[in-house]
Amino acid sequence: MCGYIFLLVVLGFGSATGKTGIRKLEKLNVDPRSVTVTGFSSGGAQAMQFHLAHSSRILGAGIFSGVPYLYGFGRKREDFFVNDIERFNTTEAIHATETYSIVGAIDPVEYLKNSKVYVYHGNRDSTEAVLPLKTFTNILDPPCCVTSTFWRPTDNYGGPCGRLNLANYMVNNCKYNGVYEMYNHLYGGNLTQPLMGSVGTVPIKGEFYYFDQSEFYVWGTPHSMDKVGFVYVPSECAKKSCRLSFVFHGCLQNRQYFGDKFPRTTGYLEVAELNNIIQVYPQTARSTGTPRNPSGCWDWMGFTGEEYREL
Repeated sequence: MCGYIFLLVVLGFGSATGKTGIRKLEKLNVDPRSVTVTGFSSGGAQAMQFHLAHSSRILGAGIFSGVPYLYGFGRKREDFFVNDIERFNTTEAIHATETYSIVGAIDPVEYLKNSKVYVYHGNRDSTEAVLPLKTFTNILDPPCCVTSTFWRPTDNYGGPCGRLNLANYMVNNCKYNGVYEMYNHLYGGNLTQPLMGSVGTVPIKGEFYYFDQSEFYVWGTPHSMDKVGFVYVPSECAKKSCRLSFVFHGCLQNRQYFGDKFPRTTGYLEVAELNNIIQVYPQTARSTGTPRNPSGCWDWMGFTGEEYREL
């Protein structure tokens, strides 16, 4: 869903434009060795797909409540929301990944050897399949003290940690800063952490703007992509090279549903400002036509075609 073209532009193949209204995605001052991807729910699946497809350019991936690579393609929808390891063949998925690598559909899997991955799944998550993801990624259990559901964990905003709560933009206050912990792992363990439980203590002094996604449509077709996405450039990044992260929202979390509440309520902007991480927030669009995507999800099932796995 247009991911590789986004990557080329922000790494230096775009051109600066005017400063008002919806802008073209500009050339940004980015350290090309610092690119990460992160996402929640279908965005977590998208982050994993992006990581595997372009691992030669990606430092690591942060996945919240996601599913393994190739988990959704060709499967019955009732299989998507169960923790039944028998319904996902890990060996076949790994073999398919290696095959795509050999034929050049994705980057060589050898690049994954030095990649970093952060995986978060609430231990009360009844929405996404936890066991297949744990098996595919060979991860450890989540922190013992985080008794959370499917939603995104923060330490300063959201509904009660153990409950599903749409009223707070799918964010739960679990006294756990998932965004900071994720980035701190991916970037080596020395990041600055926002004060726990404090809303508004980190001034968002950088530039948050909307960019035109339509220029990235393949053959002029949106493929369930919105016309507009978001970018955040921390205040220090106007004068020096910074890290870069692509942030993928979940189903029912895009601009059409929540405006820009996803980046503004999940803790991403605060961690970005403190640690000089430029963030690009691509946006999907819900669709009831073809492809059918009524919840504005990222494609982890193949509804836009088999190329979804190659981005």
